[in-house]
Amino acid sequence: MKTNWKNRLSKLLQAAVYAGLLGFLLFCALTYISLMGWPPYLQQALWVLGPACLLAVVLVIYLPKRHRKKLALCLLAVAVGCGAYVGHGLWRDSIPTMDDRDLLLWQYEPFAPDTKAASLDESSTLTLSEDALLRLDGATALYPVYAGFVQAVYPQGEYPLYAATEDGCGLVTCSGTVDAYHRLIQGDTDLIFAAAPSQEQLDMAAQAGVELHLTPIGREAFVFFVNSENPVEGLTVEEIQGIYTGQITNWSQVGGKNQSIRPFQRRENSGSQSALLRLMEGLPLIEPEQEDRVGDMGGIHHP
Repeated sequence: MKTNWKNRLSKLLQAAVYAGLLGFLLFCALTYISLMGWPPYLQQALWVLGPACLLAVVLVIYLPKRHRKKLALCLLAVAVGCGAYVGHGLWRDSIPTMDDRDLLLWQYEPFAPDTKAASLDESSTLTLSEDALLRLDGATALYPVYAGFVQAVYPQGEYPLYAATEDGCGLVTCSGTVDAYHRLIQGDTDLIFAAAPSQEQLDMAAQAGVELHLTPIGREAFVFFVNSENPVEGLTVEEIQGIYTGQITNWSQVGGKNQSIRPFQRRENSGSQSALLRLMEGLPLIEPEQEDRVGDMGGIHHP
């Protein structure tokens, strides 16, 4: 009995030594992987599989041989689960996606080489001096508009889209409609180019004691689009209202296939969401599922 106790203690100490050594090596390896910027799903899988392997090594030393088969099966199950998780991540990465900021905004940065921002054929009648430049912000869709404005009236120079500041916003930035209104009301920017404010944004300005001066400079179309495989090519305003009130829930009700409709919406106070509310003419919007509300237009394209 005494010998058995000593053997168990010896194995426990041996397991503790191996655990400490392997644990240190594992920590160094996982930290290195994290610093190397490996995909998050791969890092997460290794953070699960690594400690599982470490625990398995310790238990192999300490437990009787009859338990090793069960231990191997458990470790195999963990490895299979981690492999499936990584495989799913690799599959998601293989799907072509698009980011509207990368594909659109950078191309319109004012005075940048090969910029697509509009330029005047002749000199502008208004030219701002360095000490009179306005801080600009606005909606993603309108960045090309005010990028052209900058090229017309601002002195030539660098106006990076995202500056190395605390909030990432420079003199001419594009934080999107929601954040642009918030920054304007808080006094962090001087002028924004965006769709008309929502009632909530008007209330927010009133509570802050800020009077918004709205100057219409153009009109834009409000377009609804469907999957390329959807045969429906047109909807009336009444049909769109029916979809977004929940009265129309299947494409067959508007001449399409017998499939349920997933009506996407934007975040509250975004230009598109505010426009949708105006289009509804006071009719109540259905509450979207979490995955059916996207943060920006680029989110529609992501799986």
